[in-house]
Amino acid sequence: MQKIKIHKKNNNVKVYKNRQISADPYLSMTENDKDLFINAIMNGGFSKGKDISSLPEEMIKNGADVEMEHVEKGNPFSSTIARKIAIDHLFEDLNYYEKLAKMEKE
Repeated sequence: MQKIKIHKKNNNVKVYKNRQISADPYLSMTENDKDLFINAIMNGGFSKGKDISSLPEEMIKNGADVEMEHVEKGNPFSSTIARKIAIDHLFEDLNYYEKLAKMEKE
């Protein structure tokens, strides 16, 4: 398996796997295209091989908002990485964020 390195320099994000991708076209992608793109890069987790469209968008969005505290600020991929984390958690347990909120209140 070939590893993919992501590196940021002067707000121009490049993905290395015999190709180069700037952040600009990525930022204009639909959320679904971003999900597909990030899954290609971050292949694995509970969402591997599953149909992301089976998850309610509102649950993904709410989960991604929670996960933003764990991603690098200023990285143009941050919101999509947070979505990937949320999607994995939701495939692990559809009630993940409800349980997390309840646990944080206790």
